[in-house]
Amino acid sequence: MPVNPEFRRYLWLELSLQRMIAMPAVLAAVFFLVALGDPDSGALSDFAFGAFLILILLWGTRLAASAVVSEVRAGTWDWQRMSAIGPWQMTWGKLFGSTVFVWFGGLICLAVALFSLLRQGTPQEIPSLVFVGLVSGVLGQAVSLAASLLWLRQGAADRRAVIATPQFLGLLAGGLAAYEGLAALDLEAGGLGLLQWYGLPLDRALFAVASLSAFLGWSILGVYRLMQAELQVRQRPWAWPAFIVFLVGYCAGLPEFGGRAAAPELLEPGRLSLVFGGCLVLAYATYFLFEKDPIALRGLSLALKRGDRPRALRLLPQWLLASVLAGLAALALVAALVALPEAFGARHFAFGMDFRLAGTLLVIGTFGFLLRDLGIVLLLNLRGRSRRADAAALVYLLALHLLIPGLLQTLGLGNYVGLVSPYAQAFTLPVLSASLAFVSSLAPGVSIPALEAIPWLVLIGALSQVSLLLVLLLRRWRRFQAEIDSSLAHEGV
Repeated sequence: MPVNPEFRRYLWLELSLQRMIAMPAVLAAVFFLVALGDPDSGALSDFAFGAFLILILLWGTRLAASAVVSEVRAGTWDWQRMSAIGPWQMTWGKLFGSTVFVWFGGLICLAVALFSLLRQGTPQEIPSLVFVGLVSGVLGQAVSLAASLLWLRQGAADRRAVIATPQFLGLLAGGLAAYEGLAALDLEAGGLGLLQWYGLPLDRALFAVASLSAFLGWSILGVYRLMQAELQVRQRPWAWPAFIVFLVGYCAGLPEFGGRAAAPELLEPGRLSLVFGGCLVLAYATYFLFEKDPIALRGLSLALKRGDRPRALRLLPQWLLASVLAGLAALALVAALVALPEAFGARHFAFGMDFRLAGTLLVIGTFGFLLRDLGIVLLLNLRGRSRRADAAALVYLLALHLLIPGLLQTLGLGNYVGLVSPYAQAFTLPVLSASLAFVSSLAPGVSIPALEAIPWLVLIGALSQVSLLLVLLLRRWRRFQAEIDSSLAHEGV
């Protein structure tokens, strides 16, 4: 049976005789001391499983995050990319090969924990412990490797954060998976209990197993797709939008997020609000994580003009697909709000107006501000391939969503914050409402239109700024097209 050459290379590098002797010897000494301290309790199993998680998540995520980064820094990654190793071989070769020594020690710890459980007479806990430990370990390492590949695509191989940040994300993902998995499976109680997901009663233990398996599959798929991009393999951009749909749909059904509502009529709008909010967050992440190459955008334009659909599908940018998903979520939420009974809107008010109208205005305005922020990011990236474009865009967005609203609030113009940021306006509402209530108590019966104007201000601010950004983007795009055509004409192409 042929062995993955990348995995075999790591076996030669990582599993030297000295390391294979030292790891078991050190672990055996530590476990012997723990067992001597209290041989009859379950301290050994808990300590061994904790040591397993520390090795796999703390050390393993570090090795996974540096698997490709170290190759780039050593100047050997280009040679590997030109080799005959395919993306799938490279994926699991890097994922499991770079961490093979950590898994060697971690499996020893896991075996000691299982042996201790057998001695305690609780073998029913073994399957759950093994599943949670293995899945959380691979999940955390896969997230670290995927995050490092994304960071490398930003051209930041020499920065310290290119390893530290992916390691933190992997540690966070793996730690949450281990914590939630153990809590849901409830090892001591045997995993009893039901969970409501979209109103369906599901066994909590089975739901935890399915959830952890699904997120593990998505993490490995993410590494594989990013490895395909690194090896210049043609692919269609379906994986990230599919993950967005999965994630927001998964969370919307949980009772902790979208499964409860103050009124029965608000159950579906509440879930769709969560879907819309999740799409907004993931859209902003997409704008900064994925490429915004103007050359690829020009290629998409030419492919559409020529009617080359396969090439156009391959060149669809992720930021466009994420924005479309956010737009569809906004449209579904508006439809759910409009479909509410008229009597409900007459009984429930928001911002001093019909709940349905206020919600519709805010949803449309918020989506408009998402497009405005996208326009800022694209406008800066169209100026060239500068690595500072995303950093500059982030500074501008922070100023628009934090600095300017703070100044308006300080100047006593808090009800106009919605003209620049609907998110900041949401944070100023408690202060604004309290001040208006105080004024109303001094002058009963006086109508104060400040709150009623907020949804309209959000909509007006969004439409005006989106229009301005659209004009600037079109001008910049035409200038970019003219520069490319002039360069091609000068070179005689």
